[in-house]
Amino acid sequence: MKEISSAEAFREFTNWSKNSLVGFNFARRDATVNFFLRSATLKVSEASLLTENDPFSLTMVHYPDGTRFYEVTAEEIAKQFSRSKVPSFGIGIRAFFENGDFCHIFKEA
Repeated sequence: MKEISSAEAFREFTNWSKNSLVGFNFARRDATVNFFLRSATLKVSEASLLTENDPFSLTMVHYPDGTRFYEVTAEEIAKQFSRSKVPSFGIGIRAFFENGDFCHIFKEA
């Protein structure tokens, strides 16, 4: 994983929002919540992302100050989640929140 700035992350999110579908995974550090979306559209608004998958699935995630962003590859993700199949993608972005929760966003291949 390579750390990147929030500005770099949001530039990439903005590029993805123009004509790509994304995958999105959010998990709480205590594992009480873990959800995954595929083939979603992405809308960027200041420090927030809105993902939409079908007309009934909307997810808004706000990235407050202190959120750390990293570029990750599918191979790096596969090593961390050896029991599950990792979708094919080039570069993804992982965000770690100050409370230990995280999310992973990637452009669908």
